[in-house]
Amino acid sequence: MGTVVGREELEFGVNVSRLVVPVEILFDRDREHREAFSVHLTEDQRGLANVTQDRAVVYVEEVEVAADVTFPAPPLVVSLQDYGDVPAAPEALLAGYPVVCVTACDPAHPEFVRLGPLCAREGVDNNHTVYRWMVASPAPPGQPPRPLRQLTAAVFFAGTSERTLDAVYVPVGGRVQCAARAADAAGRPGSELLSRPAEVDAARGLCEPRLAGTIGAEPFTAKLKYTGADDPTHPHKVRVTVLIPHVDGLLPALSTRPLNNFDLTLGSRAARLGNHRCSNLLDADEVRTGAGFITNATAAPPAAAAPVAAHQLDAALRPARTLRFYRSLDWQGCVWRFEAEYSVSELVSVCGARIGAAPADDGLLQSLVALTVPLYVSYVFLAPETPDGWQHSDMATQLRLTFAYDTSVLWSEGIGPPALSPAGGQLHPTGMRLREDGRLAVTFRTEAAFRGMFVLEHQALSGVRSRVTSNDHSEMSFTLRLTHSEPTFEQPTQQWEFVSDFAARDYSGNFSVLLVPCLAEEAVLFSEPPRCNPAPPTEFDLLVRFQQVSDPVPAQFSLNTQFHVMKKREAWLSADPTRLGTTDADVAFAPGERVLGRIMVDPVQYLGGSFHLSIDKCFPLAAAAAGGGQGPDSGELLLILGGLMLGVVSSLLLGLLIRRRWLS
Repeated sequence: MGTVVGREELEFGVNVSRLVVPVEILFDRDREHREAFSVHLTEDQRGLANVTQDRAVVYVEEVEVAADVTFPAPPLVVSLQDYGDVPAAPEALLAGYPVVCVTACDPAHPEFVRLGPLCAREGVDNNHTVYRWMVASPAPPGQPPRPLRQLTAAVFFAGTSERTLDAVYVPVGGRVQCAARAADAAGRPGSELLSRPAEVDAARGLCEPRLAGTIGAEPFTAKLKYTGADDPTHPHKVRVTVLIPHVDGLLPALSTRPLNNFDLTLGSRAARLGNHRCSNLLDADEVRTGAGFITNATAAPPAAAAPVAAHQLDAALRPARTLRFYRSLDWQGCVWRFEAEYSVSELVSVCGARIGAAPADDGLLQSLVALTVPLYVSYVFLAPETPDGWQHSDMATQLRLTFAYDTSVLWSEGIGPPALSPAGGQLHPTGMRLREDGRLAVTFRTEAAFRGMFVLEHQALSGVRSRVTSNDHSEMSFTLRLTHSEPTFEQPTQQWEFVSDFAARDYSGNFSVLLVPCLAEEAVLFSEPPRCNPAPPTEFDLLVRFQQVSDPVPAQFSLNTQFHVMKKREAWLSADPTRLGTTDADVAFAPGERVLGRIMVDPVQYLGGSFHLSIDKCFPLAAAAAGGGQGPDSGELLLILGGLMLGVVSSLLLGLLIRRRWLS
């Protein structure tokens, strides 16, 4: 049931049987064949009017209806190289080369002389034609043909709704069909016609694989080169060159980040700009670095050979973004050559490269810096029957470039003159001691002068770690460890300790402390383990003066003393040394008498009360005869006096020869 949109009361005068009622029709931009509305005439309130026809339908016809333009004949699918002579085009399409959809209103159509006037009378404008493409992969031997599928996954340099279909969409040995919808001069679309499916010749192509039907990838070649200061266009840059063998239908993808999810990666601008900023997946206007693999140039390189097929670089049939991409392909040699120049800082901060110190010979006066660039290469082919529409073989490698320099450091645009290192800091010794095993232990504190921290080692710098060496004792080795670090990237203070691996008598000399700085970006917060980029080791000089102190060894020396044995108490206690003569000293002792002893020290070496002499025991021994002497029977005995105490230094056992005469 319709909706009442307006109501009006009509008044018929005397002898009036017809009234003209205006109805306003509102304009809209919807295109239909026609629209309709109804007008209803009802009786008056008194019921006097006799209404026999109470309803009328009004139709509004479109001035220009949909599908009012159409092609007089279906389109044709031919290889792009045959576009200039479509009547002579072979039935099978050339593999590895773009194809073009030729409509009946295209001057290249073989029947255009007869069909052209019909197109003009119908108002068809071939420049506004809307295209669709359907493809099918080759079926296995003995199997029916696979169904045609409409192309929906488009790559960034070639679309799927254009007159020319790029070679990456043309499956070798498969089928291709185009659909063309006619349009008028205003761009309003009309009816659509389908072409007859065209076969792609599997035995005839521009760059045929070595073995037909094989799946995989040929090895590629990649290298790094430093341009130096004399390069006229890209001085002080690192040139990345990648050579990839080409086969029919190949789309080579290279990046410094891992490649995956090609349905999104090849088409989405956001995915390419966010994940692959150093790749051949960015068009010239999308490159955010100083230069990229794709440039604004669309013409063939000066050193390139002549085109191998017609319309290879025809800007009227192929968009500029496609020509920019294929400028890197040498059709004669079937080799892709991608080349880009980056500064060292771009490779590290944007492309994901790593930089660190390289091992150098001891006799080399220069320093070596190693630049490692990851490279991921994928060989991508169309696979309409797969969920994401692509089949790929992935390869990866690490490119390494070593810089040799005297005193220069890396700067933001390459290798530059000496400058303050961005990874500097301060080292403060805090302690030095000898361990019980005689090894030297030194503690020190560091303060980083950059955003980041010093680390013992980093996985990105293979074989490089923080260490301590002695310039004056090359045979020494030390073990360095980090004992404490503040949990921040904002110039943290860190505590370190290094211990010598072996004990030595003298550790004095100049020590070199090499610490690996790890720089963190402003947006990165501190975490464990830290997420930062390592830099070449920073060297600190530490001058050490430290020697072992030998343990004291008892020394032997002469006290220049005289010992006297006597029996007179007065002489023993006398302060006059002259009384200690031979008369009082060399005396005979009777049994039971007390033997008194006294030690006399030279005044120059007088030691005061630091020692005393005491006779603990007397041992009578028989004296052996010597030189006519007599034995024990002669009445001579030896007395051994022991117990002489020399203060707190040591004790001596003194033997005194006492000549004694026995009394009869």
